[in-house]
Amino acid sequence: ELLLGWPEEAMPTLSALAPVAPEDREKATQALALVREKGSFEGQLTLVGPDGRRMPAHVTGVRAEIGGKPYVVGMAIDISRRLAAEEALRVSERNYRAIFNSTSDGLAIHDETGRILDVNDRFLALFNADREMVQSRSIEDMSAGVPPYTEVDAAAHLRRALVEGPQVFEWLSRRADGTTFYTEVALHAGKVGDENRIIASVRDISRRRAAERSVAEWKRRYDLLT
Repeated sequence: ELLLGWPEEAMPTLSALAPVAPEDREKATQALALVREKGSFEGQLTLVGPDGRRMPAHVTGVRAEIGGKPYVVGMAIDISRRLAAEEALRVSERNYRAIFNSTSDGLAIHDETGRILDVNDRFLALFNADREMVQSRSIEDMSAGVPPYTEVDAAAHLRRALVEGPQVFEWLSRRADGTTFYTEVALHAGKVGDENRIIASVRDISRRRAAERSVAEWKRRYDLLT
């Protein structure tokens, strides 16, 4: 009565399907049949009031005998707020994912142990890997694995990001096919809820390093000539 606005005097005259939205009445009929056959039902239905007010509800029904007569005892819980919260979460996730994927740098979110929790699409492209593969790998697997590009070295960078603040350094990374390439990594630490998280921004600098080597070689040749 309170949730849907049905007047008290109308309640004894209502059929079981009267408070059910038209699009859910077939489902409600099947639910009643299930209660008669199996003894119970649990699911979601949209209920309506006499003024057309709609309420999504989690509905349960059980078969019972009262005074020797068979009855269906039903309960409906308003889940409007829960559904609204779930939708808001979905929208937030879509917005987060859109922002996460809008950057030209590869992004990876780590916990404080270095475990990869999430990556953006650019990160997957840089490492020529899929999401499942990346999340099952350690930092060692995605690094050259020789000093100063080992898991121990990476852990030291992560600790400094947590304690000292942002860190920027060059790193020799390893793609899924085993080839290596130089990257510039920027680490920024923060909290998500009560958990420490570190965002790694990764940029391929192979071309920049090749250009620097070329300039250095030309300078060496020039010095020899002069």
